[in-house]
Amino acid sequence: MSVTFNSKSGMITGDGWELMDSKSEHGGGFRKSARCIGGVALCLGLLYLLLLVIIIAMLDALKNEKDTLQIERDGLRTERDNLTVERDQLSLVSSNLTKELEELQIRFSKVAASRDGLKEEAQELNQNRSVKLCPTKWVKFKEKCYYISEKDETKSWRSSRRDCQDRGGDLVIVTSKAEEDFISEYHDRVWIGLSDLERDGKWKWVNGNELDFEGFWQNGEPNDDRNAEDCVEHSHSGRGWNDMPCREKLSWICED
Repeated sequence: MSVTFNSKSGMITGDGWELMDSKSEHGGGFRKSARCIGGVALCLGLLYLLLLVIIIAMLDALKNEKDTLQIERDGLRTERDNLTVERDQLSLVSSNLTKELEELQIRFSKVAASRDGLKEEAQELNQNRSVKLCPTKWVKFKEKCYYISEKDETKSWRSSRRDCQDRGGDLVIVTSKAEEDFISEYHDRVWIGLSDLERDGKWKWVNGNELDFEGFWQNGEPNDDRNAEDCVEHSHSGRGWNDMPCREKLSWICED
């Protein structure tokens, strides 16, 4: 290997290479290049450091955001769990309310059935109330009740009337042919509630009303025989009314 120094150019040359003398004018350019490279390296280092700081800051921010999101996620999970518990509680309450509603519906149906039954009973009672009921041993005809004395029991007109009053009624007042036919079905002769005791010839019923129609007198009656016949009997065999002495003892018919 051969080395040659050129004093003019300040270059040292060898086989395929050359070296500039540091004292030559080209030595200053080399130093400038070295300084530029160092500056670039410094800038790159600073840039790298800046990037590193930015990356670290971003990572820290991401970590904080991650932690925040995890906290929010945990809060949402807790809220979800609470909502699930509340949902289950509401479901239980709804189930209980449904059962209570079914029980109330059953009770309502029973009450409604009981109410309908009471309505029917009330209607029956109203019907029974409108239909007159007669006391024991009294006979019903149309809308009146009648007491028929026993066949072997006879009394005077006044005693017969007193017996009727003791039973809560009075001697029968005949107001229609149907009623006349009804009392004819029993005893042959019975006292009825007609007399002229207050005024001779002025026939009045026991309720104070005057006889306001011809009545059902037998032929030739009333005749007030011997001025002693002031009370009226109904005679089935005689087919009508007949005035009789009030002291005579006959069967009788009361009405309420």
